[in-house]
Amino acid sequence: MSEDTARLADNDELGRDRNDGDGDPLKGGGGHDVVGGDAVMKHDVSSLVEEIGWGRYHWKIVIGMGMMSFADAAEIWIISLISKDLICEWKLSALQVGDTFGDIFE
Repeated sequence: MSEDTARLADNDELGRDRNDGDGDPLKGGGGHDVVGGDAVMKHDVSSLVEEIGWGRYHWKIVIGMGMMSFADAAEIWIISLISKDLICEWKLSALQVGDTFGDIFE
C-alpha cells in the first residue's frame, strides 16, 4: 500500500482522522465506504451534503413546505375569525361551535 493510499484510508478528504468519534457519521467517525481506485474512502454525512450542494430540488421542498405551513396556519386563523361572527349571527352554543369547527379537522 502506498503512502497516499494509506493516508486516504486513515483520513477523509478534509484531513480528519477517521478513527475519531464513536462511530457516528455526524460526529466524524464511521460513515459510508466509497471505493475509489486502490483506496477505500469514508465520507460522513456533512461532507456528503457539502459535496452534493444545495440545488433546485431542495428549493422546491423548502418552498412547498413553507406553503403548506402557511395554508395550515391560515386555515386556523380564518376559522378563529369566522367563529366569533357565527356565534353571534346563528346564536350557537359552545358545543355547536366545537362540533361545527371540529368537523373540519376530521
